[in-house]
Order: sequence, then structure tokens, then C-alpha cells
Amino acid sequence: MNHFFSHITSRLFPAFLTGLLFAGGYRTGAQMENRIAIRPDTAAVNQQLTNAKHIYLSGNKDSAIYLFTRALAQSRYSLYDYGIVRSLMGLGNIQVNSGNYAGALAYYRSALTFCNTDGTKKEIASLYNNMGVAYGYQGRSEKSMAHYEKALQYAEKYGTSTPMETLYGNIAIPLERLGESKKSLYYLAKGEPLAKKNHSYMTLANIYLNQGTSYFSLKSWEKSRRYFQAALLTATKHHFPDIRFSASLNLGLVALNTGHPEAALTEFKNTDTIKGNISAYNQNKKSIFLARAYLELNKLQLAENCLLKALPISKRLNTLKETVEIHGMLSDLYAATGSYKNAYEQLSLEKALNDSMNEKKALDAVARMEIKYRSVLKDQEIARKQLTIDQQQSGIINRNIWIVSITACLLLLFGFFFLQRRSYRRKQKLKNEQLINVERQQEIKVMKAIMSGEEQERIRLAREIHDGIMVQFSVLKMNLSALVGREKIFVAKETLRPLLEQLDEATNNLRRTAHNLMPDMLLEEGLPEALYYFCNNLKKSTPLEIVFHVLGNIPRFDVQFELSVYRIIQELVQNVIKHAEATQLIVQLSYENNLLSLTVEDNGKGMQQNDPDAVNGLGMKSIHARVTGLNGRIETDSQPGTGTSARLEFDMKS
Repeated sequence: MNHFFSHITSRLFPAFLTGLLFAGGYRTGAQMENRIAIRPDTAAVNQQLTNAKHIYLSGNKDSAIYLFTRALAQSRYSLYDYGIVRSLMGLGNIQVNSGNYAGALAYYRSALTFCNTDGTKKEIASLYNNMGVAYGYQGRSEKSMAHYEKALQYAEKYGTSTPMETLYGNIAIPLERLGESKKSLYYLAKGEPLAKKNHSYMTLANIYLNQGTSYFSLKSWEKSRRYFQAALLTATKHHFPDIRFSASLNLGLVALNTGHPEAALTEFKNTDTIKGNISAYNQNKKSIFLARAYLELNKLQLAENCLLKALPISKRLNTLKETVEIHGMLSDLYAATGSYKNAYEQLSLEKALNDSMNEKKALDAVARMEIKYRSVLKDQEIARKQLTIDQQQSGIINRNIWIVSITACLLLLFGFFFLQRRSYRRKQKLKNEQLINVERQQEIKVMKAIMSGEEQERIRLAREIHDGIMVQFSVLKMNLSALVGREKIFVAKETLRPLLEQLDEATNNLRRTAHNLMPDMLLEEGLPEALYYFCNNLKKSTPLEIVFHVLGNIPRFDVQFELSVYRIIQELVQNVIKHAEATQLIVQLSYENNLLSLTVEDNGKGMQQNDPDAVNGLGMKSIHARVTGLNGRIETDSQPGTGTSARLEFDMKS
């Protein structure tokens, strides 16, 4: 039961400005008129912000908050948006360092509402960057990654007051936490020369720290130690106490994982001499690492004291991963001392935390599946009615075309008019009769297509759960049963470690399956973030190279509409994976002039025109029916050997 493979990822790049929380960026008419009359002393406000930054760096948090609050009040009175944004951002950064991540996010979101002018738009990237930091401290790596990517996107669009090397360094953090160590090193390699060129020593120290962490994950101990030492030297030389603190902890962690607990303990205790603002997250990690070193040295009482000190802090910081780790370490400790009752209680708490997360996700998934089922029934009825309306409108348009054509022909040949009119009436009568039959047949085909798609999804989920997750849990059950049958009650942690790894793998598979039923990101952040994580997760399970682009600012739409569009894109991408034999896939989402456009394009073999399943199969008919039901249109272009492109458009005015 090894809960110790957890290392420091303390990479905060604060702007060190503070402010006062606002309800939003709305201005009254009187305020807008007063803007002309009030001339803000921007130089004085900016000087206050600079002073507050230096005061906070010197360790006087309360004085810094006072100065930032005063600067914010002056900026608000004179409608100085830049001062408001920088003040709110600074206060959020102080909240992050204090461990109040929810409060920090509230400040950042409030600041975003004031980024509407040319002078403040470049702060959007910085705000998203800082939000990524806050989510990262909470262990929400996917949310952190999404906000860092937004920061890069807005930096390219409007520029940024946060250096690009900082953004590159930050985006590497969630990549590392999500197991993408090599990708993390790629971004860090892009940021390192920029930091050196621009003399951004704080960023450079953090990049060294992150590189050491990535090599730590890859178990390249010597490279990891070298980069942590570089971070320590840079932070010491330029007086960055929090980074210096983190680097020392990481050096101790390397020593601990290479079998030198005494050297690790020395590194951990060296942090006692570091003065300045140290984040609550890093201070708590120190207690956990000390406990691990004491356990290795069999100093169980000291280890217990450190863990009991760290436990309430982890709960206050809402760092679930560390809380679970502490319960696991206490369980090992109590088992080693023969206190099996306490060991069982700690193990139960550890399991309860994991089970509560998984149970909540499972219940949410079931509820969303029910909603999806009901939504499909409604979509089917709406699609049928919309199809009838469209056919009627098509008949009206065709009739008008005929009338205009016949009227033009009157100028040339009046007699020809009567012949054409008589012929048109006969054809129209026959067409109406055929339209009724076609409508009925189309309804049957659409219902069959949707039912077939639902059945295939149920079969796929059943197979994934039965063949994958259930097998993993069965193997784990057999292994645990073998342990129960032993004569000795105490089980060494080396025996339990592979069982925990199997349990982690099974839990991750269950989480991915639940996420595919209904992604949380779709409800929380909207369509762009949900599609991004769908594509990003798909890249990990297929050799297909998937690129996802977003053009323009995508607003939130009706949840049922977003869910329907999300499912359509899922089905198009799955068709590419199953049939196209492609190596590259591009998914693009854009919004301009109330027109929502989506494109799915691959470089595969294309749809063969003589293949009825590819061109007119139930899958494509189902997709066309759903798009039509959403009052949209779809165009497909496919040539054998050159790939396939599908473009969807939805006029959001309608």
C-alpha cells in the first residue's frame, strides 16, 4: 500500500497584485457619463499596485492587501478598468498562496468581466493562467489544462502581460499530472530559452523545477536531481523562497526514492531556514514527506505526529489526493505497530474517499443516461415534425419556381403555358401521393437508425464493462481472497502494492467509462471544452493523430442542443476510426455572425460511391436526421483515396 509516490508540483507564477471582489463588469448609465468628467490618476494607482507587489514579496501580506484594496477602490470610483483587473488579479494570487482556491477563482472570474477594452484584453491570458494554477493546486488537472490552453489561445489573439515562457511552463504541469511526462518536457524545452533570453529568473526556476519533476516521473533520478539543484540555485540567488522550498523538498524526495532516507531527512529539515511567503500547499507536503522519511527510518511516533498535523490541513485545502495518501500512510503505520483497529479505520476512510468519488460519478452517469434517453425520444419526435415541415416548404419552393418559369414563358409562347400547366398539375398530384409514402418510409428508417445506434452503444458499454472493468475487479478479488486465506494477519506493503495498482487501473477505467456516458465538462464549461477532452482522451487510446481547433468565442447554448451536437460529432469521429483507415483527423469548431460551424475531416480512404453502407447506411442517415432535427444542415465531401470531410452548420438565430 504505497501512497508515497507523490512529488512537489508547486509552480505558481503570481502577478502579486490584489483587489476587491466585484459582482461584474456592468456599468450604469450615470457611471458611463461620469467617465468623461473623472480623470483617474492612473500613475498613482499603478504605483500603489507596484508598491503592494514589493510589500507582499517581503512577507507583509496584510499591508499588501490594504494597498491593493485602496488601489481598487480608486480604480472603481474613476472607472479605471486596468486598475480594477490588476487589483482583482493580485488579490486572487494572495488567496492562492493562502490556500483559499475557491476565493481566488472568484476574484479571477470577476476580473474577466472588466476585460473589454484594448488596454485590458491582454490580461485575459494572465487570468486564465492564474485560474489554471488554482485548479492545479486542487488536483483538478483536466480543468487546469483547459484554462492553460485558453491562456495560450488568448495570448496569441490579444497578447499577454504574462510572458510566454511562463505559459509554456504552466501548461506542462497538468500534462505531467495526467501522465504525459514527455509532452510536458516538450513545452518546458520551449520555455527554457525564452526565460533565459528575457532574464525571467522566477519562471526559469519554475521550469527547472518542472523538468526535475518530469524526469522524476520517468525515474531518471540523475537528471531529476540535476534540474532540482538548478532550481534551488536559481531560487536562492534571486530570492524566491517558495520555489527554493519546493526544490529542497524535491531533492529530499529523490534521495528517499533512491534508498537514502537520512539524506532525504536532511533536505527536508533544510527548509526550516527558508524565510518568506511559503504556500500552504508546500508546507503541508513537507509534513507528508517527513512522515515518509520517518517511516523508512522506523521512527513511527515522529511519522504519526507529522501525518496527524498534515491531515486537517489537507482537508482544509481540499487536496483530495493528499488526504487519501495520508489515510493510507496512517493505515500502514498502525498496522506496523500492531494497532489493527486504527489501521482498519484509516483504511476504511481511505476507501470511503475513493468510493464516494466513484459512486457519485456513477450515479451522475446513470441520471444523465436517463436524461439522454428521454432527450432522444423528444429529438425523434421533433425531427419527424421538422422533416414534414421541410418537405412542405420544399414543395412550396418548387411550385413557385414553376410559376415564375411559366410566367416568363408566356412572353414567348402563350399556348405552351397551358400545356406546361396541365403537365405540372398532373405531376404535382403524383408527387403529393409519393410524398406521403416517402414520409412514412423515412420516419421508419430514422427510427430504425436511432434505435440501432442506441443498441450499438449499449452493446459497446456492456462489452467494455464486462470484458474490461469486471475482469480487473475479478482478478483483484481473487488476489485479495488469497491474502485472506493466509495464516498471518499482517500483510507487507510490498504484497499490497500491486493490488492497489490493479485497483487504481480498474478505477480509472470505470471513470473513463462514466465520463463517456455524459462528460462533466459539457455541463460545466460547454461544448468547446467537452469536444476538446473527447478528442484528447481519444488520442490516448488510438494511433490516430487528432487535432482540435476552436475559432471565435463560443457562447453557451441550450444544454440539450449542446448534447445533441456533441453526440453527432462523437458518431462522425467513431465512423472515421472504424471505417476510414485514416492517420490524421481534424475537428474544428467556429462561431461567427450567429452561425455555429463544425468540421470533421480525415485523410483516410474516403467513402466508396458503390458502397451502399458507407454512403446510405443507417449511421449516416441517423446523423442527417439529427442534424435536420436541430434545424441545421450537413454537407459531406468524399473522394476515394483523398479522405472525407463533413461540415455542419447551425443558424443560432433560428
